[in-house]
Amino acid sequence: MSCHTQPLVHHLLALRLETNDEAIEDAQSLDELGLDPLDLVLFVLRLEELAGGNDEFPLLGLDRAETVGDLVALVDVWCNATQPSWGHGPRSSSAA
Repeated sequence: MSCHTQPLVHHLLALRLETNDEAIEDAQSLDELGLDPLDLVLFVLRLEELAGGNDEFPLLGLDRAETVGDLVALVDVWCNATQPSWGHGPRSSSAA
């Protein structure tokens, strides 16, 4: 995946939980990690900020995310749908 969603999700969750990235596993439930709806909204706001704020994350999908892996999959779908505005740094996807 060009967006590298799993490491990104793990990293952002680890920052939110004030732990290291290695402590986050896809099989963990969001409840088990102590993430409440506000934590997830703040997570999404950070994602949108990293994406340049151009594309809104589908918040309704968060209701169905029960595990970190579910969240990774949701972010992956969103990332691939918004890929032209993502990218790897400040480069544009079109040739100048």
